[in-house]
Amino acid sequence: MTDKEFFDFCYNQYRAEIQGLESIYRRGAFLLTSQAVLGGMAYSLSGVGYVWQVFSSIDAFLYYATTVAAWVLVGLSVSYMLMALMPRGYPDLEVMPEWVKWRERMIAHLQSVPEGQKDVGRLFGPVVVRMAGVQQACALKNEIRRQKIRKAIIYAALAMACIAGQGICLFILRVREAINV
Repeated sequence: MTDKEFFDFCYNQYRAEIQGLESIYRRGAFLLTSQAVLGGMAYSLSGVGYVWQVFSSIDAFLYYATTVAAWVLVGLSVSYMLMALMPRGYPDLEVMPEWVKWRERMIAHLQSVPEGQKDVGRLFGPVVVRMAGVQQACALKNEIRRQKIRKAIIYAALAMACIAGQGICLFILRVREAINV
């Protein structure tokens, strides 16, 4: 693989990582919306009407246990999502004057050297190294963001299960209360 081919490969990977960042932001917006819905559901099912039964009824104990667990899990999900969406600096290729200087050196070299003796690799080397480093740094930052989004999704799913348990326990408590009245 020549330096130019490797440069093109690294540049395409760099562009893919920047586009991947846009995908992360789109998924993050959807996840934040779903977390708000989960928080609203957990809030609407929460109440203190059965606190006096916590130690005498397993239903009330499970209700408050799932309520606390749901709130903790929604909070964890939101915090991981915010950490994933936090703006972070991505390395840039170089400021434009550096690229202009490099391009001028490349053109001067190509014009000054006879056709059979052109050594483009000598001038491409530093650019290829910089491109490979930038692409690797972007890939690493995006992978960290993806891991945080995965954790946020896992915590949101667990919160959903706790909210379902919370609703079931509340239903049982209300049915038992209606029967006893």
